[in-house]
Amino acid sequence: MKRITSILIVFTLIFVMLLAACGENASESANADKQEGNAAAAQKPAEKPSDKKVTISYWYTANEADEASYFVKWCNGSISKFMEANPNITIEKTVLSNSDQYQTKINASIASGEVPDIFQGWLAGRMEPFVKSGSIMALDDIINGDPELKNVFVPIKTGIFGGKTYGIGLMLTTEVYFYNKEIFKNNNIEVPKTYTELKDIIVKLKANNILPMAMGNKDPWVGTLPFMFIFDRIAGPAKYEETCFAHTGKFTEPEYAKAAEVMLEIANLGAYPDNFNTLDYNEAKAMFTSGKAAMYPMGTWELQNLGVELGDKLGFFNFPDIEGGKGSAVEDWIASQDNAFCVSAKAPKDEQDAAIRFLKYNFSKERLSDYANSGALLAPRNFPLDESKLHPATVELYRQLANVKHGSIPWDNPLGTVVGKELNLATQSIYAGKNINEVFTNLQKIADQEWAAK
Repeated sequence: MKRITSILIVFTLIFVMLLAACGENASESANADKQEGNAAAAQKPAEKPSDKKVTISYWYTANEADEASYFVKWCNGSISKFMEANPNITIEKTVLSNSDQYQTKINASIASGEVPDIFQGWLAGRMEPFVKSGSIMALDDIINGDPELKNVFVPIKTGIFGGKTYGIGLMLTTEVYFYNKEIFKNNNIEVPKTYTELKDIIVKLKANNILPMAMGNKDPWVGTLPFMFIFDRIAGPAKYEETCFAHTGKFTEPEYAKAAEVMLEIANLGAYPDNFNTLDYNEAKAMFTSGKAAMYPMGTWELQNLGVELGDKLGFFNFPDIEGGKGSAVEDWIASQDNAFCVSAKAPKDEQDAAIRFLKYNFSKERLSDYANSGALLAPRNFPLDESKLHPATVELYRQLANVKHGSIPWDNPLGTVVGKELNLATQSIYAGKNINEVFTNLQKIADQEWAAK
């Protein structure tokens, strides 16, 4: 237990430092003064529980139909256990399984002034509009006023605007290529170290009538994952920060077209199902868990589920180096905090107090340990973690993440709601056959308009 815990602490500290610089731009761009006027009276929770009956709304995204999802069980457990211990508080949950639909619904609700009392959202560019509109409250006094919460909390610059913290990340997510060890072994395949080796694997699997990679790009953010990997390996992390945070990079620069060409090359080799651009997320995942596909590019929010489904057959690798490129598979990872808990700044104080109590309960050592021991990667630290209960892939992820020197947040988050969505639609349209240069020229026009307005 000690060994894994120490690795987790080392990584989280490195991770905080890595993202400090790139998060500053997002922090400085928000106007926190609007927030203070709306929530000054709500910075401190009630000193003692109230007997007043109160109902709070709690929003998050999860696939409740997925019986293998421990996150679903964990969320339901938190709700039921909390209400049992706090009979005066009723929690009404709103859960959407589709993350794009969830983002649309919560953005629309907050824009109309209907802010959930507590919800799981995002950091960086997606959080910024919530802060600017005064919809969510600063949590610094809450964190600093509760020793246990402060002890587990890992600050991150992408959650800080105007010097104040507006969200507490639950998940530590990284995107990887999951693979089926049994399929690799049966086909005499080793984990690729270069892009050339990855292409050879795709060709070999196709020749053996095995689908190389599961991919469901009906929700277009899925197909952007390979693009982000490829872009880093070609251009390196500095170019990513120019575009996603400084907004000085241009989508019309040659590195973007080159990354799209490589992205298309993988698809044209037959790596994905024929209908991948319209295939549902869960249908694609089922291809991997059922053994029909050898690899699955996806985030570690699926780590626990995949571990249950595949057992010891589950492995992972970071996208390999591209010969002549500036990025590194060892040092560069798409990694970030996610599932940031936020509290409404617009709710009545009794609802805010109840939401804050529920927030603290979710980040109690008991609840964190329960979730982490299922095999999930968590952003908080200093809670009990039993290595014997973890899937080998989880243990290996903690080890490899300790080598991270450049952690990048999935692009559609720091780019913000508008430009981030357009990036995902851009990659989807490129898969569908649209001209690469025309697509990126149009994307840059949208980015110029959006960023000029800030």
